[in-house]
Amino acid sequence: MVVGWTLLFIGAFVDEIPASLENIRQELGGAVLFERAAMGIVILHGLETLVAVGFAVYGRFPAVDYLVAIVYVMVFGIKSLGATINVATRRRALLA
Repeated sequence: MVVGWTLLFIGAFVDEIPASLENIRQELGGAVLFERAAMGIVILHGLETLVAVGFAVYGRFPAVDYLVAIVYVMVFGIKSLGATINVATRRRALLA
């Protein structure tokens, strides 16, 4: 996962890379393609974070757990969103 993010951001934001990597970057569509992919991923994780916050409100999470849910979903995405939804629904059932 770290290697993928590293390659994505190198392809998008590093101007001077070795010639062999520059050729690969140009074959794949240039830096613009990498920038769009990075922005799309960030937007998608942002939307997932909004869903996580909604479920945290629904589950009446403590303040620290809000922050934990936001960070986990922003960094790890949909996998941690599922865990947040499960915990929120269980908490809500226990609180009702």
